[in-house]
Amino acid sequence: DGKAFVWNRKTGKPTAYDKAGVTPHMSGEITLQSGQTAVPAFQLMMDKYLDSKYAPEAVAQITGISAEQIKQIAAQVIVESEEGRKVAILGALTLYLDFINMFIFMLRILGNRR
Repeated sequence: DGKAFVWNRKTGKPTAYDKAGVTPHMSGEITLQSGQTAVPAFQLMMDKYLDSKYAPEAVAQITGISAEQIKQIAAQVIVESEEGRKVAILGALTLYLDFINMFIFMLRILGNRR
């Protein structure tokens, strides 16, 4: 039906991006059954635009807008856009879950020592 697909982290399969409950794989690489490697579009964008040539200090010289003002605009876009809020929340939850998993792992290792 022409819908875009994402790699669903829950099922390990391609899934329509707007299916209820889908958890898209946003970064890294995915090895397909064929042995080919797939890279999420978000990872490709990060690889390109996190390059130092796109840093606020670098583009300030080209645009004539100060690096500080570029950072303020970027922060405002994140705060005011729905997608920006979703990305920020997803990042915070991922970090929180990583911490919980690390804590549980440490409890399993050190749990029964007295």
